[in-house]
Amino acid sequence: MGNEQRQSARRLFYKGSQHADVLEEERQKAIESYLARTANDEVHADPYINLGFLYLEQESYEEALKCFSKVKELEPGNTDNYNNMGYTYEKMACLASARYMYQKALELEPENVEAIINIANIRDREGDYYGALHQYQKAIDFDPDNVDAHFCLAVFYDRYDMFDEAVSHYLKVLAYDPVHRDAIFNLGNLYIQTGDYQGAIKLLQRLLKLEPANTKAWSNLGSLYEETGNINMALNAWQEGLKYDPVHEEMNVNLVRAEYALRKSKPNSVIKAQITNRLQFVLALYPENEKAKELLTLVEKG
Repeated sequence: MGNEQRQSARRLFYKGSQHADVLEEERQKAIESYLARTANDEVHADPYINLGFLYLEQESYEEALKCFSKVKELEPGNTDNYNNMGYTYEKMACLASARYMYQKALELEPENVEAIINIANIRDREGDYYGALHQYQKAIDFDPDNVDAHFCLAVFYDRYDMFDEAVSHYLKVLAYDPVHRDAIFNLGNLYIQTGDYQGAIKLLQRLLKLEPANTKAWSNLGSLYEETGNINMALNAWQEGLKYDPVHEEMNVNLVRAEYALRKSKPNSVIKAQITNRLQFVLALYPENEKAKELLTLVEKG
């Protein structure tokens, strides 16, 4: 069951929907296409499932629920659909209804790991630490190789600052799925918190090979290089990240701050106008940025 691919709203939106890169205009066309199919075919569930996912992505939760309710009529034994309905209720902040749907999934399939994880998430949101932990561990007991169960438990431990336990489960995720981007990023952040900067750098480099446009990863990598004394590599990381997001506030400020420090130690290394121009650019976008204001004052004085 660990490697079984099931149709799941939570999985689509946790890892990135299959429609994530679709422009709104194209999404609307897809919705219209599925609506046309459902008008002529009221006996097959797939168009309603896909339409429900599109409505979820559009945050049209009532419409998504109508689609999944139609699937429930057509396929009353579809456990994945109960999970999808539960997830939709979660997005609507109707936790009692969400739990009811997950429990219905478990009535049909007592070892449905996704439903168990979903109930764990509900209990966690309600502040029931031990209840959530019990459900996550139950999911892993049923399916020890389940990537989602290990990842959710890792995030759970991470949030409660139980670093050793979180690291253990992130590593298990990556053992089963070496390209799990969220696990790579989160584990890198944990390594930063525990002072393992080299381990964090390796993970961020690994992530950026998979996801070169991840500006948060470039920002963190630059900060790690700076922290470990590799100022030129830090500058390169921030410059690379800014190619993907030229108005990224933190990277612009970090870059200009590092350039200013470099100019102070080696006056000919960075042109003063380059620093001034970037600071003015940052302040035009983010006029309340105190670091940029302070730097601009120092540069103008110098």
